[in-house]
Amino acid sequence: MLPACDVLLCFLFWMTAYGNTLTIGSTVNSTLLDSDIFKGLTINSSCETAYQCRGKLVCTDGQCKCSDNYIWNGTSCIEEKTFNSKCKLTAECDATLFCIYDTCQCAQMYYWNGSVCVSEKTVNDTCTNSKECGGKLLCEDGVCQCLVDLFWNGNICIFKNFDGHSCESSVECKENLECRESFCQCLESEYWDISKCYTKKSINDKCMEEKECSETLHCDGNVCQCASSNYWTGSTCSIKKDENSFCNASIECKATLQCRHNHCFCCDQDYWNGQVCEGKRNTSHQCQDSVECQDSLHCIRHVRGVCQDICAVEHCMNGGKCQISGNRHVCKCGNGYLGDKCQYAEGREKDFILIFHQAHGRPSPQILPAIYRKSEINIFYFANNKNVSVTLNSADNTYILDSNVLMTNGLHQAGAEIHSNLPIILYGFLFLRVYYSEGFLVIPTRYVSTDYVIPSFTPYDSNGKSLFSLLLFIQIQ
Repeated sequence: MLPACDVLLCFLFWMTAYGNTLTIGSTVNSTLLDSDIFKGLTINSSCETAYQCRGKLVCTDGQCKCSDNYIWNGTSCIEEKTFNSKCKLTAECDATLFCIYDTCQCAQMYYWNGSVCVSEKTVNDTCTNSKECGGKLLCEDGVCQCLVDLFWNGNICIFKNFDGHSCESSVECKENLECRESFCQCLESEYWDISKCYTKKSINDKCMEEKECSETLHCDGNVCQCASSNYWTGSTCSIKKDENSFCNASIECKATLQCRHNHCFCCDQDYWNGQVCEGKRNTSHQCQDSVECQDSLHCIRHVRGVCQDICAVEHCMNGGKCQISGNRHVCKCGNGYLGDKCQYAEGREKDFILIFHQAHGRPSPQILPAIYRKSEINIFYFANNKNVSVTLNSADNTYILDSNVLMTNGLHQAGAEIHSNLPIILYGFLFLRVYYSEGFLVIPTRYVSTDYVIPSFTPYDSNGKSLFSLLLFIQIQ
């Protein structure tokens, strides 16, 4: 237990230490209570003059209010805090500012124009600095716009799309890309490589992937090339040409073909089988066409379809000799014979008598001399004593006679006499329709006699129509 004197000393000490504090405190509070701040009417009280209002309140419209740019803090009017000022309550900040993170700031999507907060500007709006632009826009050349690698999606700038990403317009795609078929793509003449478009490569350029080569080219062996079935025209790959197609160089022709005389051909010893040139075949080899056989041979289909010497199969008649000329066989006839197989004897007569029987309808009487060189023919009509001269040869050896040659009243004055400057063989035909004809007697004049008559006739079917032509050739030794 402490001595009584000690307790008394402690109490005096406590009174000495805290008594003055209480006295001072009482003095301060008394001073504040006596201040003008707490005298007069408070905020929003009715008044007639400013002297009636407390502190810095003024009488406005019959009420005690703070002056402009001042606010009521609960006890007095204090000056409003401006942009970026420290604060604890939004009420402390200017009318358009908010106390955000202990600082007076504009609300989101607003900016401070030096006096008040106003809405941020959008894309393509005029501006003086980037703070005025919203949505990650920058003020470039006095206009709010996105950075080069960004585009405006309607609300904000976002990164442009790379190759292969979906899009609605080309503005959404990275530089050099275009929106095609709803995807960001390089131009058709370019390809995408990691970050940008490059011009596609041409023939013989090095490559790693097919996409690097121009259209129609392929990346083969790390080189841009045409396919084996194509050739390079100078700007694109084109399909190689078939046999007999026009060309300027052999590279334009299909494999094994050569460009000769500006056309694609096989070598002389080969033939074109439809795909490639193949060696021509020798005797007794199977074939489908003579072009498959060596030049001196022909494909004889009726003899097992094999390559054979045509002269060994197609014999010449009457002593004619078979020769190969221009991949064809030709019979060289002996004296006194003609025809492709020497089957005709040369004519031995120059003068003939031609007689046709009476015909109905509108027949066409004709003569057909068998000749191999030019001949002058003279025709004398019995009916009107008329002479006609014509020139005929192996290429043009048919002549249409005048209708006066036809029988009109028995044998009287029917027919004609024909004279040739060369010995010939002469045939007579009467064409009744396109597909029907009749042959008639043509006899050498020297065999004509009044001692006999050689009639001419035509066979008929049961309907009275001519069945076939009757060719009558009489050669009397």
